[in-house]
Amino acid sequence: MTFTVELLAIEPHATYRETVYDQLVEVEFVDGTSLWLFDPDVTVSEDAIGEEAVIEIRTLFDESDVTGADDRSHGIDPETDERTKGHEYYGHITERVDDDGTERFVLDVGVGELSIPTTGEVGETFDVGDYVRLSAIRSDLYDVVA
Repeated sequence: MTFTVELLAIEPHATYRETVYDQLVEVEFVDGTSLWLFDPDVTVSEDAIGEEAVIEIRTLFDESDVTGADDRSHGIDPETDERTKGHEYYGHITERVDDDGTERFVLDVGVGELSIPTTGEVGETFDVGDYVRLSAIRSDLYDVVA
């Protein structure tokens, strides 16, 4: 459940006495869409800017922020007033997987795949093959895989 991106920029977020505790990272997907991700573990270094990377994105969302989609499109809508908040991911659920003891849906958004926990209403309402829209409260750079 990864995305291939170009790492465009880093902006320190929480700092104290010149130590960066978390940061924002701007990425560009293969379709040219760019957005900012919250990097809570300072995973990306300045040396990586301009490089291609394979990353995993995790989102924070409320169950009510996952809705059925009438159209059969795939993508990411980065339009937001706050850099790492309010992104919309849309596409279709391709499978249900066990990820470290947590059951998750794999959401194909066209430029990569997003992992969505199946807890509560999400797991009861949707299933493999359904098209959904997820409005993220926050988008996190969870891991740099390669």
